[in-house]
Amino acid sequence: MQTEIKKVNAYTVELILKAWAKEYEQERKKVIDEIKKHANFPGFRKWGNVPDEMVVEKYGEEFLEEKISENLANKNYHKILMSEKIVPVAPGYIKEIKSVNPFE
Repeated sequence: MQTEIKKVNAYTVELILKAWAKEYEQERKKVIDEIKKHANFPGFRKWGNVPDEMVVEKYGEEFLEEKISENLANKNYHKILMSEKIVPVAPGYIKEIKSVNPFE
């Protein structure tokens, strides 16, 4: 994960995250596995061995990309704040996603 910090003004900091393809694919697998645990698929037992393609077909690529982006951002957000000694006064939010693979 590559990070960049831009100070917009005295009270605002912009964090730019770039994840490598390997990190993106690992997170994609985690998201799909999590969906498999909680979703019901006709013809499969709960927690059954549902093919990844069925998850993508049922939920759509856009939904998966959104969950992956949220997970990558949330996972690294607190690490960056701690390492840079930034104390937020309000929760952060995702302003823009430039691309999903590689995640930027």
